Amino acid sequence: MGYSVIEATDGGYALAGTTGNNCWLVKTDAAGNVEWNQTYGGGGFRSLVATSDNGYALAGTTNPYGFDAGEIWLVKTDSLGNIEWNKTYGESGYIEGRSLVATSDGGYAFAAFTDSLGAGGLDIWLVKTDTDGNMEWNKTYGGIENDAAFSLVETSDGGYAMAGAHGSTHLANYDIFGHFLGGDCWAAKTDSLGNMEWNKTYVESGYIEVRSLIEASDGGYAIAGTTAYSFGSDAEGYNFGLIKTDSLGNMEWNRTYGGTGADYGHFLVETSDGGYAIAGTRDCSFILISRGTSWLVKTDSLGNMEWNKTYAEENAHWTCSLIAASDGGYAMASYAYLENNPGFVLIKTDEFGVVPEAAWVILPLLLIATFSVFISKKKLRQF
Repeated sequence: MGYSVIEATDGGYALAGTTGNNCWLVKTDAAGNVEWNQTYGGGGFRSLVATSDNGYALAGTTNPYGFDAGEIWLVKTDSLGNIEWNKTYGESGYIEGRSLVATSDGGYAFAAFTDSLGAGGLDIWLVKTDTDGNMEWNKTYGGIENDAAFSLVETSDGGYAMAGAHGSTHLANYDIFGHFLGGDCWAAKTDSLGNMEWNKTYVESGYIEVRSLIEASDGGYAIAGTTAYSFGSDAEGYNFGLIKTDSLGNMEWNRTYGGTGADYGHFLVETSDGGYAIAGTRDCSFILISRGTSWLVKTDSLGNMEWNKTYAEENAHWTCSLIAASDGGYAMASYAYLENNPGFVLIKTDEFGVVPEAAWVILPLLLIATFSVFISKKKLRQF
């Protein structure tokens, strides 16, 4: 599973995710050719950021599939993926880290959800660390039902904004793909110490989950995810959803995008012209909910679609991450299952979403046998 992609300082790309039962970090050149890759212990990375020393910080869980107890795992590497330090956080019970940011003071913050803290069910957990990963403070948010945060940003005033799902009573494919059905779309803003300043829920014709939040250039927020016209087994009702709010989280407008199949929106960026780009997976079958076609939607500043592109074969891809590349184009990280050959997929487009011939790259699991270095979980974990 390829969960996160960033652009490296040399113009290449770094991808993080899971291979087998291990965390995986892959570095490519600007054309997507693998330069090196590393595997680490057991577990799975969900989020990746670049650090000021040209290294990487990665957050995830010590359990790759989330079926049982695990901890949050934060790993700091050098520029070649060699571990400099690592930390684990959390108590016994289910816990999973979904979004990591490198903070302006040189530390880190991550958003997670856990059943071992908070008011009951699954609750949102926000943790702030110093530059060496030592916990400075942590906060929990949520009610007696299930709550989850999938996206976190540091805001321009030094606080934090996060988005996810609130009040869910039903989880479907939650452990691997994280569908958090039946709750309200939720966003919140805190101060620099995690104290809640405001939180909002958004329910428009059955919104079901938020996956990505950004602070927009006008000081408000844009939130993307998946919306359903009806709950239950009606897959045709699932579409990309985009919400735009003001600086206090009040909705200004919302849009949906999709066809007759099930479409899942996963990642959002603001574009240089003030519009938005959303990446996700289109035309998933309800049976093979983890496979569809990679889909990229570009809108103007009011959410009106300007163009959209699909990539790869049907029932083959699951797109998890999107960035606006420095050349004006886009890069997406996906999971692929082509001819029984699973692997990461890296797709690079121009500013109009066009992919030159052979410009998407599958990074198969077979690479592990040739390039990777296995480091035992027992040796790395610090408690």
